[in-house]
Parts: sequence; C-alpha cells; structure tokens
Amino acid sequence: MPVTNRSGGQHFGAFDCLPAEILDYLVRSDPESTLHLMDTSHQMERSVIGNVLRALHDKLGNSIARTRRFIQSALKQGKTASQIVLLSSLLTDRDIGVRGQRLVQIGMLNVRSHNALCSELIDLLCRPDVALYAFELDFPLLGTDDLRCRRGLIGKVPPPAGSKIEFIDGKRVYVNGLDRVFLRFSGSFNEKSMPSLFSAQYDHSRAPSHPLILPSDSNVFAVDPIDYSDLSDSHIRMVASVDAGSLALSMERYMSADILRQIYKNPPSAQSGVLYSAMFGGKGQPGLIKTAMPTPIGPYHQWGGEMFPANSSHLSGTSVSAERRSRTQRDCILL
Repeated sequence: MPVTNRSGGQHFGAFDCLPAEILDYLVRSDPESTLHLMDTSHQMERSVIGNVLRALHDKLGNSIARTRRFIQSALKQGKTASQIVLLSSLLTDRDIGVRGQRLVQIGMLNVRSHNALCSELIDLLCRPDVALYAFELDFPLLGTDDLRCRRGLIGKVPPPAGSKIEFIDGKRVYVNGLDRVFLRFSGSFNEKSMPSLFSAQYDHSRAPSHPLILPSDSNVFAVDPIDYSDLSDSHIRMVASVDAGSLALSMERYMSADILRQIYKNPPSAQSGVLYSAMFGGKGQPGLIKTAMPTPIGPYHQWGGEMFPANSSHLSGTSVSAERRSRTQRDCILL
C-alpha cells in the first residue's frame, strides 16, 4: 500500500529499492498492474522508462515527457499497457520472424494478415517511425473483413457498407489501415520499385517469405476461428496464399499505367491506379486524404496518477466491433 513521502509524492516501500533487473522482470510479467509504478515516484518513473521502455524512450528523443505523452495518448485510444511494453520491444527486435509475430502480439496485425503480408511489408511496419505512427491507428491495420472482401480490396467494386470511405480525386475509395500507413510514408516508396514490391508480394503467395503462424507450430498465438472456416495447417496455408495474391493485386491501386505495363502485357485500361496520385504526387493532392495523424507529443507533462485511470485495464486495442465481424458482406468471399 502506498505511503506519502516528505516531498508529497508516493512510494511503494521496497519497490523503490528493487534492482533494475528485478523491476524489469516484474513489469514485463504483469504490465497492466506494474506499469502503474511510473505514477508512484520520479525514481520509479525513471527506472521503468529507463529499463522496460528504454527503446521507446530512445526513439522519442530520450525525453521522459514525450514518452509519457505517447503512452497517455495510446491509452486514450484503447491500447493497453501490455501492448505498449511489446511495442518498445519491437523497436529493437532484429529477427524478421520475431518482429512479425510481435506485430500480432501487439494487435497491429492478426494472424491472417500476418500470414498474408510478405517479409518486405512486415519489415516496413517494424521500422520505428512507421511502428510509432501505426500504433495509434485502429487495430488490426488489415483485418479479416478486408481480406475476405477481395474485389473491394483491389478496387473492383464499391467499398462494403460500414467501411471507411475516402474521397480522392472525386472518387469513393476504401482505405484500410495498411493503406493509411503507406500513404503516410509514401516517401519510403520509390515509384520505380513498385514492380519489385509487387513481385515480392506475389512470390509470397507461391512460397512464404517468412514462417507462417500455424496452430500446430505455436504455443503463443491462438488462431481465431472467426478468421478461418477450418483450423488445419493446410487450410491456413491455402488461405495465406490466396490472401497474399489478392494483396499483390491491390497494389495496382498505387501504380500508373506506365508501371502496370512493366508488369502486364495488357495492362488495365485506367490511366492510373486510384491511389497513384496520392502516393506519388502527380496531379493529386495527398493533403485531401483524411488519413489519421499521430497525436502531437508536447514537451511537457503533468506528472502524477492521471496516466493510468482506474478503468484503463479493461480497454482493448481491437477496434473491430462484433457487429462488423459477424455481418455478412456483399461481394465478399468468405474463405
């Protein structure tokens, strides 16, 4: 039970004297409970941020104030303390397989979208600047509903009811979370490299470029039955192949007619993909697209117990409602 010290703050007795290694273990074991220690004293704040959240702190300019503001913003958007700790770990992970699985643990991707994305795209999502931006968007960035509505994903039919609609160059376009990341970091893409990225994604549909998450191989990830009609490894591999191919085709939305001619002998008749001008400039104005921007992180913060409200533990990082997940959608292939 906390007691008040002479300076007016609080401390948790022996917790203030714990070695950094023990404190690190305790917080990682139960982030939802022990990350609250940041609000007990300046000493605990420095210890938790300097050890458990060291990578996050480093990427935010070595500023405790900015780190706390980022955490507070994430909590308000429904992210959990566990997801914040996992995000910090992601920022220093090097193995592509581990990082991809970390995206699933965080909730940024689900098992199905992880299996569908090629290694190059997963690698992009794991870049610190991209991960920090994407963390404040709705999770998962690419959900099962997106993947099942393949004709909508590749722009062949109008977006399904309830989808996020954007108006780009006067056209109604469905923009999923992954699109928002790509558009926000369009400077990371070279227009001339799009055919090779397309090939990498298409090749992933024929032979996985990273280990897939399968029920028989994983003791950590529970495959959600809502995402699959069959939980056998063979079915999940087949779905990953189909999904990966659909994602490759969805990249046509970012390509001009000239780029498409490099891929196809008979390219689509449209002059450019519906997101091409937004991605690479052209005649479109990217500023007209309503992309979600990260919450500004100010230079100051109010130290104290406001960061972790009493009801924060029940918040979930998943924003897809049960109604949306269960709704039968026209023009969807329920695979």
